[in-house]
Amino acid sequence: MTITLDDVSSLLHIPVVGKFFSLPTLTREEAAIVLHKQLGVTQAEAEAEIRKSLGPYARYTWLLDIAEKMAKDRKTKKAARAFLLRLVGMTIFCANTNNKVEVSYLGLFMDLEKVGEYTWGAMTLAFLYDQLKEATKVSTTSLGGYLNLFQARIFEYFPAKLFEKNLNKKYVEGEPRACKWVTKRGNMDLHAKRIVLDDLIGSSVIWTPYDEHRVHWPFQQVCLFSGLIRHSGMIRPYLPERVMRQFQMMQDQPNLPPASIPHVEEIDDRFLNFTLHCVAAQYTLSPMGVLEQLKELSAITVDPNESPDRILVANQRMRAIILQNLEQGADVDDDSGSGDAIHGGGGPNKKKKGKVSDVSTSKSS
Repeated sequence: MTITLDDVSSLLHIPVVGKFFSLPTLTREEAAIVLHKQLGVTQAEAEAEIRKSLGPYARYTWLLDIAEKMAKDRKTKKAARAFLLRLVGMTIFCANTNNKVEVSYLGLFMDLEKVGEYTWGAMTLAFLYDQLKEATKVSTTSLGGYLNLFQARIFEYFPAKLFEKNLNKKYVEGEPRACKWVTKRGNMDLHAKRIVLDDLIGSSVIWTPYDEHRVHWPFQQVCLFSGLIRHSGMIRPYLPERVMRQFQMMQDQPNLPPASIPHVEEIDDRFLNFTLHCVAAQYTLSPMGVLEQLKELSAITVDPNESPDRILVANQRMRAIILQNLEQGADVDDDSGSGDAIHGGGGPNKKKKGKVSDVSTSKSS
């Protein structure tokens, strides 16, 4: 399992289609000039803020004061830039910089008419991937990225026995799904949580939690894009073919990750033309495919003196194979066993499934 573009889109309702950006590396002097020109503060005020921030950053409290001041003076564009810079620093691009944000992000808001052209969702996910990578190091003591997104995703997929779920009673389904959950501080026994995680089986997980949300926020094909995503120079692989159960598809043996990282221009071009690089997955199995998998399961032998885990695993796999084909109904007769890269959970591209009762009239029965 992993966090996907579908999670970001469904939980936050921010664009997942668009352009990536590259942040410039600013010196303190350059950052002060940018603050002066883009936010309307004096050069002296900008330089003072850079000194207090100990680098090319702006503090959240200072940006809020500037946004309010510019709004009162009816300088709406400058107020909007200060507000947006503070917003991305506190949420989707939250780094371990002690309540301040890089001034270089202001480049995204120089032309407010073009703000919607960026793939905010993919950049958010690349940034979070990078922060999670850093969190695996022993020396790391804190985690950056949008943790409200991370926690809401956990609530959507995992059972209540793992984490206490607090529903927002005022939530309306058309709102971003992250609004469904209310977070609160609590005591966590890390060892106990790890035991619960280790004991999880497939049936314990809610694989497609957004089915009822599709009416309000349809699935987007870009979520099946396979390639690289980036946040400026942070480049991370995005490989949905490794987690196809999260897209209500059959999991096949995935391809290997990219052996090397191409140029940024090639990464961007591939993502902008995502329709040519989406996963074409098998979401149904042919009768021969079912027989082959059942034959494999029948070869499993278990020593009565051993743990029954292998029997449980075999039973779960057999059940999943049978249920998958019962749900697909008439599609089982398709010798090709392949389908378009669509999402079965809903939305405008939802493929109509055969009913269980249809199986009795099919050839495969």
